[in-house]
Amino acid sequence: MKFFHISDLHIGKQLHERSLIEDQRYILSQVVDRVNEYKPDAVVIAGDVYDKSTPSAEAVTVFDDFITALGKAGVTVLLISGNHDSAERLSFGSRIFEKNGVHFAGMPPRTPSDHIRKVTFSDEWGEVDFWLLPFIKPGYIRGVFKDTEYENGIDSYDSAVRAVIERENIDYSRRNVLVSHQLYTNGAAQPHRCDSETINIGGIDNVDIQAVENFDYIALGHIHRAQCVKRENARYCGTLLKYSVSEENDSKALLMVELGEKGSMPCIQEIQLTPLRDVRQIKGEFEDITEKFGKNSNRELCNDYVSVVLTDESEIFNAGRRLTDIFPNLLSVSVQNSRTGNASGEISEEYRMLTPAEEFKNFFRKMQGRDLTQAEKQAVEEVINKVNGG
Repeated sequence: MKFFHISDLHIGKQLHERSLIEDQRYILSQVVDRVNEYKPDAVVIAGDVYDKSTPSAEAVTVFDDFITALGKAGVTVLLISGNHDSAERLSFGSRIFEKNGVHFAGMPPRTPSDHIRKVTFSDEWGEVDFWLLPFIKPGYIRGVFKDTEYENGIDSYDSAVRAVIERENIDYSRRNVLVSHQLYTNGAAQPHRCDSETINIGGIDNVDIQAVENFDYIALGHIHRAQCVKRENARYCGTLLKYSVSEENDSKALLMVELGEKGSMPCIQEIQLTPLRDVRQIKGEFEDITEKFGKNSNRELCNDYVSVVLTDESEIFNAGRRLTDIFPNLLSVSVQNSRTGNASGEISEEYRMLTPAEEFKNFFRKMQGRDLTQAEKQAVEEVINKVNGG
């Protein structure tokens, strides 16, 4: 039994107000290519298909094209909703999709008659049950236990996950895979996070990994950095793309999981994908950066999403606009030097992309030691308007 494990597609996401739709379409097409190459039995998507609960029409089209391409490749798709998804929207048309090998679990159990969605596969070692558990909060599933002894005991994310799983009376003598989108921790040890994630303070949304330790593989979504939680077969696969500069050095890959006979550890392989653009941070003095990256030999790197950190002691006039000529996908320009008073190495001052009038006002203040008068401001604006054809 072989399957791909992906999650947190966040289709429609922006990086510093730049649309990533083109990048997402490109990387998803590579997933389809790998499906055709490796022939997995299933593709598991562990939540957060979209970046917003009300995705744009463009984002919906990208996902629709992806699902359609997977269908043409003849692979079964197992999909759950994440905390960024609208469970109702994602579940729309699920019965039609199921007939074509796409199994959605948008909603967790809500009533006593509801259960965790189960999809069963067979291979040479017998059957494998995949349990599709969408993102849940305690309030989501209280109706399942209404008027029972458990009704008042579901007061945390941990107790909610434990309750809905225990209720299924899962036969752990069989091979079982859990697909879940929650914040799982190893006791007090938190997973390694990055800046593109939403962080809740206080740890109220934690679920201890012991709650699901009996599964043969735990396909997790929610955390954007690929990592294990306590053991090798409990995995956050991470995002396919870098969604923040903090992920600059992260290795993004497609996880391929192969299950053997009961009791054996899954074989897990990382399949490298090539993004349309990388995300990188460049640090140094303005002249050094422009000299190095202005050369033709570095033009390919310049098309990446770039965050520049300037270390010049003197202020660089029009830095953002001048760097945009070299880096068309410039995300931000920050300064880190003795003036910022930041010995820790963090960036404490950030350039804003100023208008020509604002830039001249700052330049004038620096040169003359005073602000422009109202008459001078008006004269500057008149000159700029004439230059712009106004």
